[in-house]
Parts: sequence; C-alpha cells; structure tokens
Amino acid sequence: MSYSDLVVRAKDVEPFIAPCMEGIYESQCLIDRESVGSRSLNVNRGVLKAGQRLAGGSHPTEYDECYYVVSGRAKLALGGD
Repeated sequence: MSYSDLVVRAKDVEPFIAPCMEGIYESQCLIDRESVGSRSLNVNRGVLKAGQRLAGGSHPTEYDECYYVVSGRAKLALGGD
C-alpha cells in the first residue's frame, strides 16, 4: 500500500444516514481500521442541519472525541461519569 492509498477525501466516502435522520444528520467514517488501517484513531465527519438536534448516544468502545464546528453555533451536553 502506498501513501497515496491513505489519502481520504470526504467527497469520496458514502455517508451513513439512519432511517429516522433523513434530512437531519449524516455521518461519514473517514479514518478507522477498515478504511486506512488505523489502530488508534477514528475520524468521523458528522453534518447536522441547522436548527436540528440529536438524541444522546453511546459508542461500543471508548475513545477520545473532538468536536469542531465549521459554521454556525452548537451546544454540546456531555453526561455520564
């Protein structure tokens, strides 16, 4: 595998849209073990439409998360331990 095989372009990644989220939220897994062989980094691009909100959720494995707002404003509520 060459380094050029590891370049990920969001426009080339099919988004995942949950059945109840059409027109509200879409997600793209850009970097993970399956896409580029990363063992310790996952990068997910999520797009939430303006004025919408997501219900809380959890992940099957623990990992650090970083949220970056490209435009507009967002409110993030973290719960748990």
